[in-house]
Amino acid sequence: MPQKLAPYHLAMVVCDAIHTDPATGKRTLLGTFSAIHANTFPAVINGMAIYVAISDCRGKFPACIQIVDVDEEREPVVRFEGEVEFDDPLGILEIDVRFGPMQFPEPGEYRVQFFAANELLIERRLVVIGHPKPGDSDG
Repeated sequence: MPQKLAPYHLAMVVCDAIHTDPATGKRTLLGTFSAIHANTFPAVINGMAIYVAISDCRGKFPACIQIVDVDEEREPVVRFEGEVEFDDPLGILEIDVRFGPMQFPEPGEYRVQFFAANELLIERRLVVIGHPKPGDSDG
């Protein structure tokens, strides 16, 4: 019996929105980014979308996308759990998740993580940058 392997990651992109063409099923990723700029904290953003493409999938398995602080000392900023099913190991499974408003408690590094079959498959850095308010100074 062949050994079951975890799906293979091809891409993970953070963006403002994802449009799926109803005629072709093709996706357009709108406003890709890797940093969030904020003047106050906790920083509230209206939402974001995350696109993931994986291959070598067989059967049904749990999937999870979450955003955590770099040291994973807090609860996730946001988390989505679901189940996917795909039985074409040569095909590409595209997953897009749209998140509503969320709060980042402080500036710093965060990680966007994608788990498939309970294994961390891919993660990427998301930096939250704080900007001083006009009039704030160190001296």
